[in-house]
Amino acid sequence: MATARPTRNGQDVDDLGAVVRVLEDNPSFARTLTDSATPVAGRAQLVDQALGATGAAARSELKAGLEQASASGETLLQWLRDRLVATAWAWADQAGQLPEVTDQVFGFTRTLLANRDLRWALVDRQADPDQRRALVTSVTASLLPASAALIQACVAAPGGTLDARLRACVEAGVASTGGRLATVTVAHHLDDAQRQRLSSVLTARFGTPVVLEEIVDPAVLGGVRVECGADVVDATMTSRLEAARRAIA
Repeated sequence: MATARPTRNGQDVDDLGAVVRVLEDNPSFARTLTDSATPVAGRAQLVDQALGATGAAARSELKAGLEQASASGETLLQWLRDRLVATAWAWADQAGQLPEVTDQVFGFTRTLLANRDLRWALVDRQADPDQRRALVTSVTASLLPASAALIQACVAAPGGTLDARLRACVEAGVASTGGRLATVTVAHHLDDAQRQRLSSVLTARFGTPVVLEEIVDPAVLGGVRVECGADVVDATMTSRLEAARRAIA
């Protein structure tokens, strides 16, 4: 019999986020927690002493990380960021908000493309960390809490571009629920009924739940292009016109 996944909630996400911020702001504390000269049990006791006001679930995640990521403080911190992302996605899934959260995280990518000043302010590692956190909290205030938590985690994480981190975040979230991510390119926004029909068709085709990432590109004129991993279905008007042009060339 399959083991049920633990129920996640907003408090779990908030508490994990608080732990991540503590380690980000206190690198020496993170190094202390990964000092192999101190037994794991002693470091776990230090977690309880220093973070006693934090929820037990978040402290348990950190203690587990002491065993999983003992190489360095940064390794431990990245492990916790990954756990934060996984917890936020589990919360969204259990709340029935997976499609909405996916749309909002991808929508934030489009917001960054349209606002270069905002992008620069969020990726500027020389800026004051508290100011960056306040900014991302402000610009995500109208989103679902799980969406805001995921975006904030992606902004704080190092490595690669912010766009790449956001996409990897969504891919990991969809995969964790046993689904697949499909990028859908259309000339105009799909309404809810169209999204539901397309999702159902793709789910039947691939044999697993499919979450849609919608990209609006007027250049396709009409129809739809679907990319799901290595599978590509191009039924756009542009591709049909190109096929007809080649046929009569």
